[in-house]
Amino acid sequence: MFLTDDLLRSDTAEARQLWRNPVRRITAVEADVAERFVITARLPAQRFRELVPPTFLAPRPVGGSLMLWLSVLRMRHAVPAWVPLEFGPASVNAALHLACIDVRDGRACSWVGGRYSDSVLAPALSGLGFPDVDGGLADRGGPERLDLSAADGLMRLQAGPGGGTDPELFADAAALAAFIAAPLSLAAGRSSGRFAAVQAEKLADDTLEHCQGWEGWLRTPWGDCTIDGIYRARNGGWRWTSQGEFDGDGHAL
Repeated sequence: MFLTDDLLRSDTAEARQLWRNPVRRITAVEADVAERFVITARLPAQRFRELVPPTFLAPRPVGGSLMLWLSVLRMRHAVPAWVPLEFGPASVNAALHLACIDVRDGRACSWVGGRYSDSVLAPALSGLGFPDVDGGLADRGGPERLDLSAADGLMRLQAGPGGGTDPELFADAAALAAFIAAPLSLAAGRSSGRFAAVQAEKLADDTLEHCQGWEGWLRTPWGDCTIDGIYRARNGGWRWTSQGEFDGDGHAL
């Protein structure tokens, strides 16, 4: 058993039995998303290789800068793909992305500097085959405010309505949505020199909109960043599927 009954938020015998018997590896996770936030910022272009180890990834700059974004998802339910979605607990999740190009095929992708969650499922994911997700994410925000912090203190976000200025990196929310639509992301694997790939897929469409006037600050493992824009979408559905691990030259392991 990897979860105890008191963490399940469901009193049905069927749900308890599913969680007691995780006989299948977790190759995909699905979620019903109430809100999705995208917080954009930039870093100096010369820092790319310092931050992104795989040699098969190259920078995908915007306006001469490295483009990064923090994706924050408030999920109604999230479960391994082999569990009925309604059995999944609510959670808040965040992932820090840096825009890249995969030089093997020229496709846009992203490097993930960290995945964070307050879900009770987070500790089980890596043990059952899915790339690591850091548990212990604290959410002190609310309906119109973001206040998140990782357990290690290296990721912190505060944002909400205020006197924020218009974004500079993208002309509008549609342009940003098109830029970050690349589904493949890569992150550090379970051992040195290994990199885990995850494919994202929309199950229910959502539309990003600029949060006019919102402002705040963002701390990342790559340093403190000035927020360029804050965007939000509502009522989405997503699936994330593990694509296995690769070495630094992009060869499957």
